[in-house]
Amino acid sequence: MNLAATCKALVNLGASALWTVRRITSRGPLDAWGATVLRRGVRAAWLTLATLLGLHLAFWATDGRVALASTAPIALLLCTRFVRSEGRRWGIVGLAGALGTVFPSGYFAVYAGLACVVLVLMALRHPTQIATAGESPASAPYRTVEAEPKPPRHEHAFGLAPRPERVRLLSGAAIAAYLCVWSVGGNGYDWPPHSLLLNAALVVAAVGVAWRYRARAILVGVAGLWLHIGIDSGMLTAPRTIIHWALCSVVTGFVLLAGSLGLSFRLSRQASAEPKPET
Repeated sequence: MNLAATCKALVNLGASALWTVRRITSRGPLDAWGATVLRRGVRAAWLTLATLLGLHLAFWATDGRVALASTAPIALLLCTRFVRSEGRRWGIVGLAGALGTVFPSGYFAVYAGLACVVLVLMALRHPTQIATAGESPASAPYRTVEAEPKPPRHEHAFGLAPRPERVRLLSGAAIAAYLCVWSVGGNGYDWPPHSLLLNAALVVAAVGVAWRYRARAILVGVAGLWLHIGIDSGMLTAPRTIIHWALCSVVTGFVLLAGSLGLSFRLSRQASAEPKPET
């Protein structure tokens, strides 16, 4: 079994287990001890299946069919299901992409495609908790102490992520899809040449998303891709002479100045929009 099939199998199994609601209920009523036994049995079944999957992967590794190290980016992508902070999830996705560059470029196409799937799942299957009211006990006999109702239970559910977060995640999924399509033609550790048509389509889509949904994060990703294009084509090189260093310093200073002015303007607008406390 090759790496692509292994990664697809892991993501399919992981996504079906992590981004779906799995409930096993009893047809008949259960007391407290019966509910505990059911919960422990379900947990033991999942641990058994996970152990069998780990042993199966270890067999593939010893048989030489797949390297376990190559599945590290997939494990990182699946771990985003348990992370609540959006910034940390983006950090994990970036770390998985950085690890993907260590392997041949053909592998990177697989990682980018699976990252696209995980980002779409995070946007459309956002995990939440729903508090359900506890069941009230049956009415007690006459002249007995009334039993207290059971505390509410928290059940997992999935829904759409908040709109700003959803737009950012789907924008990242579009960039991951672009990276997957671009790196498909890679051979070994040599990256394929950039396609002008594909790059132009990405720029048009990014500008449309940024204008329609006010999502500027996708423009940062597109700028990073064009920076890589400039470095790969030789148009952007490290400063070599004193004049180059001077120009680089001046441009960097103006960029930092523009960034600081933009940040201060945005913070001042947010401060003016906040209601002032009454005196």
